Amino acid sequence: MKECNTVKQSPLAGLAAYGGGSGSVIFGRKGVGGFQIKRSLRFNTADSAYLNRTPSSASSDRTIWTLSFWIKICEFSLNKQVFTVYSDGSNDSVIRINGNNYLEIYNYRSGSYQTQYISNGQFRDPSAWYHFVVSANGSTSLNAWVNGEAVTWSTSSGPNGVAWLFNNTGNHQIGRYNTGANSNFYLAEVNWIDGQALAATDFGEYSDDGIWDPKKYTGSFGTNGFHLKFDDVSSDAALGTDSSGNSNTWTVNNLSSAQSNNTDGIDNVSNITQVQNNGNNQTVNLANLRTMMNTSTFQDADADNSTYGVRVSGGKKFAVKWSNLTGLTSVSVRWQRASTYDASVRTTGTGITTATTSLTSSRRQDTFSTSSTTGQIVFEDITSGNTNGFFIRAIEFKGYTGNIVYPTNVENFILGSDTDSLFDSPTDGTQSDTGAGGEVSGNYSTMNPVLHQRLATLSNGNLDVTGGSLTDNGWGTIAVPSGKWYAEVTVTAGGGSTDVMVGVKDIDQQGATDFGAVSRGYGYSSSGQKVNSDSLSSYAASYTNGDVIGIALDLDAGTITFYKNGSSQGAAFSGISSSYSYHFCCFCRTTSDKVSWNFGQRSFAYTAPSNHLAVCTTNLPTPTIADGSDYFDTKLYTGNGSSVTVSNLDFSPDFVWLKGRSDPDRHGLYDTVRGATKRLQSSETTAEDTQNGLTAFNSDGFAIGNYGETNGNGRTYVGWAWNAGANSNRTYTVKVVSDSGNKYRFDGHGTSAVTLDLAEGSTYVFDQSDSSNGGHPLRFSTTANGTHGGGSEYTTGVTVTGTPGQAGAKTTIVIAAGAPTLFYYCTQHSGMGGQINTNSTAGATVLSGSLNSSSYDQTTTWSSLMSGHSQNAASAFDGNGTTYAEANSGATIEIDLSTYSITATSRLQVMNDPAFTGSTDVQYKIYTTSSSTPAFSKIISGTQSFDEASSNWSSAAITKITVRGLNEGARISKVIYDGKTLVNTSTTPPNLPSINSVMKASTEAGFSVFTYTGTGTAGTVGHGLNTAPEFYILKSRSDGEQWAVYHKSITALKKLVLNSSAAKADTNHFNDTEPTNSVLSIGSTGTVNVDGSTYLGYAFTSVEGFSAFGSYTGNGSSDGPFVFTGFRVAWLMIKNTSTSNEAWTIYDSTRDVDNTAKQRLLPNAQDAESVGSSARFKDLLSNGFKIRGTSGEQNTSGDVYIYAAFAEYPFKTARAR
Repeated sequence: MKECNTVKQSPLAGLAAYGGGSGSVIFGRKGVGGFQIKRSLRFNTADSAYLNRTPSSASSDRTIWTLSFWIKICEFSLNKQVFTVYSDGSNDSVIRINGNNYLEIYNYRSGSYQTQYISNGQFRDPSAWYHFVVSANGSTSLNAWVNGEAVTWSTSSGPNGVAWLFNNTGNHQIGRYNTGANSNFYLAEVNWIDGQALAATDFGEYSDDGIWDPKKYTGSFGTNGFHLKFDDVSSDAALGTDSSGNSNTWTVNNLSSAQSNNTDGIDNVSNITQVQNNGNNQTVNLANLRTMMNTSTFQDADADNSTYGVRVSGGKKFAVKWSNLTGLTSVSVRWQRASTYDASVRTTGTGITTATTSLTSSRRQDTFSTSSTTGQIVFEDITSGNTNGFFIRAIEFKGYTGNIVYPTNVENFILGSDTDSLFDSPTDGTQSDTGAGGEVSGNYSTMNPVLHQRLATLSNGNLDVTGGSLTDNGWGTIAVPSGKWYAEVTVTAGGGSTDVMVGVKDIDQQGATDFGAVSRGYGYSSSGQKVNSDSLSSYAASYTNGDVIGIALDLDAGTITFYKNGSSQGAAFSGISSSYSYHFCCFCRTTSDKVSWNFGQRSFAYTAPSNHLAVCTTNLPTPTIADGSDYFDTKLYTGNGSSVTVSNLDFSPDFVWLKGRSDPDRHGLYDTVRGATKRLQSSETTAEDTQNGLTAFNSDGFAIGNYGETNGNGRTYVGWAWNAGANSNRTYTVKVVSDSGNKYRFDGHGTSAVTLDLAEGSTYVFDQSDSSNGGHPLRFSTTANGTHGGGSEYTTGVTVTGTPGQAGAKTTIVIAAGAPTLFYYCTQHSGMGGQINTNSTAGATVLSGSLNSSSYDQTTTWSSLMSGHSQNAASAFDGNGTTYAEANSGATIEIDLSTYSITATSRLQVMNDPAFTGSTDVQYKIYTTSSSTPAFSKIISGTQSFDEASSNWSSAAITKITVRGLNEGARISKVIYDGKTLVNTSTTPPNLPSINSVMKASTEAGFSVFTYTGTGTAGTVGHGLNTAPEFYILKSRSDGEQWAVYHKSITALKKLVLNSSAAKADTNHFNDTEPTNSVLSIGSTGTVNVDGSTYLGYAFTSVEGFSAFGSYTGNGSSDGPFVFTGFRVAWLMIKNTSTSNEAWTIYDSTRDVDNTAKQRLLPNAQDAESVGSSARFKDLLSNGFKIRGTSGEQNTSGDVYIYAAFAEYPFKTARAR
């Protein structure tokens, strides 16, 4: 949904409906008209970083102005001073996000507040960007917007016409208040407009899909107006360049533009002489790098007396890269301190032993051995106390006798960690990611202050981590679910022993004392050991202060490789499952241990391995659901006692959950499969009743009747709506069997001539390709037995294709609105058919024993197309997945698919034997032509399965797959394309439903609604999701039974009860059997399966970027757990599974437009909406949710909580909340 508006439109047009509810997202996140914000500027409190400017003249009217800025928050306890003017203790004007994380704007004059505004919402989402616009209009008003939505205020006094200090001749500052109080945040695209009161729409605009994007401001700026882009990195001073045309440039204080060898960068050194070899004293003059650099010549390093050199400032680094220097034996440097104070300099580099050198006023020469033909050397001032830095007078490459050509062989650069102008940006860039770092604009990972454990300290844009306890103390804000990724960590203090560990970890295992203590944590210790599952084992070289550790995570191959100063240490782990999402993380044992992260927002010290990407939203995969409001949304309405139409949904809802907010009305759950007016109540055990609470499902909403619990006059309500797809389309596979004469059977069901329930408006295909259909054309009539019963053929919406009994034969019908009851029959033979109920309700009959065509492909005997195996291939195509076809070591299994075109529009999976424990790697090749050259090839661990998107081979039709074990044999247990398992024609696959149902399902949204009739015997029911549901709810329609809840986190051995506050309990409701990709199991209990009783089910499975179902463990702290969902949360339901008498709770981002989320409703009770104490508060964030209270409902220490969450939009495109 869009942040607050009810429809996709201008934010100003939607203000009347502020808090209403729908909207969407757009990919690519460039601004309107392709406007791109390339860089941001990082402010660090410890550096005393700020900008300042004193206007030469005051503006004529200082009561009217506008400020627009993009900001990424880094911490929560200090004031974030965005724009300030301080005159004295009685006079100042300030725009800031205060230490309690509220937007605060005030004009303090003569010792009192002339204007003071403080927002209702708190801004403490550190993982994405906010856009603020603040506008003062004289004595009339002060307005603010965040991400295009109007800010509401808890405090709002003034303005009263008193001039602000803004635009006077005082000292204006960005990032600082008075002479201290510096800030820690990122700023981008700052516009100050002098003399105009503008709106958010002058600086941004909703895309057609509803996300707030920047747009270029095209108006005038006024006398003291300015525009700061922070993208001129030609010098430190250039960071303050005004791009408005006014030349109102700002003074830069303690902010660096230092870059690596990017062409738009510059070195923060005073001058440079030359680099040479020692063979023929041939030199290369590096003055060509920058015009500022001196061109004087000098002798070699052994005898240099030059008065020139590189001036490296205190605390800074200087480095030189080289390449193709064959025969190199060492790098020699001649150097000395820069001025008054001696300097302590640490030298690191490729093949170089780390050394620390004390430089005095006397020149000295030091030689560092290395034989690496390509590499780099880094000199860093690490002086404690006073320092002026140092001079490098000459550098010589010894042992190399050829010519040195700049920049082919040698190039100097400043390490990226010194730069504060970063590629972290609100817009996704269009630049190429070559692996150099500092190339691609986008929202980058940082360490997450919402998540980091107790005693660690984050600083410098949340890229620096200082340790403090035996816990994980740095977690990245971005999780990577697939692909190849690279990040670097520089040890800036400490290291040695096992004091530092870096690597990746699945965030679901965040509770361990260090990330290597769990099965899905993979680390490299400063001791040189690797760590996983609480086990340290020998791996590689140790590392310490000054070393740069590269982390290359390849989730395609299931490996992680670490690099030390550019040298690969080899693959540390293989077999890493891509079924989880991993965060880069670190562990620093003590306060003496410190690391600095680089995810690619600045240049890497060493180029990333091939095809490994920087960790930013630009590089994240495109979610299948771009706009959460296409499948879920929340609507608010006020009753009138008569009838209400709720509209502006982006879909026609299939499941609507209504609840009174202002009054203790019972919950009402309605869906299209049962039909409008059919109500079940989540807080009650009562059977389904019929009343006019919800009277119709409309194309863009729903209609409410005059029932008091859904439409009391003047009372307020919420409606949560889900979409189970556009239609109930289904294909039935037809066979003719002998059953007291020939009869039609569908989908392998054991009963002939069954009655089908089909939905109006949906399309149904009756596939008569099977040879048994020869001579038996299937048609429709309004009369039983059709023309044989005296009726005529019904042709409305009917299309006939092919000849029955031959491939491609089918009869298709689109059920018309208001269609009569129909009968299917054979035109040639009497007594073969049955009845079709044409329903205004949704859903189609799913028969027991049915082979769902969206789950299986049974068009051919697939095993006959397999060769090269040593065991029966049929076992790989029985759909079971527990047996396998095997190839001996070195042999190749080949599956010829040329006779059947598989385009694999989404993905192809080749599953291995799940019990296989071999250590082999397996090579998979995809062929799309008859050529011997594969279109795609991949080697992965034999313990993993092949799972790839068709984009790797341009979505071309696959003609052949080959599978070859490189060290041992290879085993195939299943082949799946687009979610369909290939099954041999003669094989009955497992996990078919044993109980008939009527179902409507959306595999895209991971949601289905179904009804079934109990048999009294344990069985299975189809769910239609094509992947195992992770959360489902069952309720008897006929009887007064409890609501049975399955959640993957408590397994099928346990139950929760939606109408009860009880903890999880043992159960056989689910027959002690986990759901499969096609069915869920039910026991014989009355709650789920009384013979003849009817039941309702809602089933959900997670969809990346849209829905998530999981668990967390409480810590009993107001700094509670953070749960990563991968999307900006729109709706959240939580239940304590460990302790009884703790209610189910629901929160959403429509009732709580601002953080914190406070407005709670209880599914197991009819209580009115309540805020309760702060112990129940939580933040709904751009990538998950954060528990902020200690209530037993959400955060008792040690208790386990389950949750279900749905998205506004995926994190890839999310703005901060």
